[in-house]
Amino acid sequence: MTSKPLVSIIIPTFKETNLVDTLFKLESFLQNENHLLWEILIVDDSPNDDFNLLSATISSSGLKYSKLLRGQQNGKGGAVRVGASQSMGDPVFFMDADLPVPMEKIPQFVQLQRDRGFDAVIAERVVKRNIKTPLRFTLSLGLLIIQQAWVFNSREFIDTQCGFKLFRRDVLKKITDLQRVNAGLFDIEYLYICIKNNLRVGKVQVIPELEMRPSRLSIHKILIRAPVDLLQMKWMGWIGRYSFSKVKT
Repeated sequence: MTSKPLVSIIIPTFKETNLVDTLFKLESFLQNENHLLWEILIVDDSPNDDFNLLSATISSSGLKYSKLLRGQQNGKGGAVRVGASQSMGDPVFFMDADLPVPMEKIPQFVQLQRDRGFDAVIAERVVKRNIKTPLRFTLSLGLLIIQQAWVFNSREFIDTQCGFKLFRRDVLKKITDLQRVNAGLFDIEYLYICIKNNLRVGKVQVIPELEMRPSRLSIHKILIRAPVDLLQMKWMGWIGRYSFSKVKT
């Protein structure tokens, strides 16, 4: 009898107050997708007291698929890297804790990756999604222009920041070995590494779920950190440091 394939889901977190409710909702959906096996790796970057409380809550909750890992407290990208290093499934998702994309897309992405042989499959939202919040819309549009005109030099991607992406496990392991960006623009770095290695990235337009909690977008941190991260990743691409040939075997 052929064993069921295992799929990993990485969820980076920081002081998420309703995380257990979210995990019950996610696990309830995945239990019906019983043609696959699932593991959910929560990588929490919260301070010690918050982490310990979350650990105790998850341990006593009866959650079936969820495992809590300690993050290195160096950013969302760093948390995803920790999850990738511990993941056992193939493919591997990483998604935001507020489940930004309808859960029905999870098995659809898995099937699409297998049917089409993609190295990665990402969700893309329409650019106008933040039009009711002018500052966020301006930042999204500005990042779109920068990544298309300067980072990728193409219109390959219309949304690099949606927190819902799938990668082949071996590909993600290589990407995280080359990863240098730990903050919020790590998504761009991952996709830039994909392009530099001629990987096939599938793109699926999605209608995002309604936001159930206030945005944690820090405008101040973005304006300070983003230019540094973008310059660093572009330089790494120019000097050939993002080639998979650089990955230690």
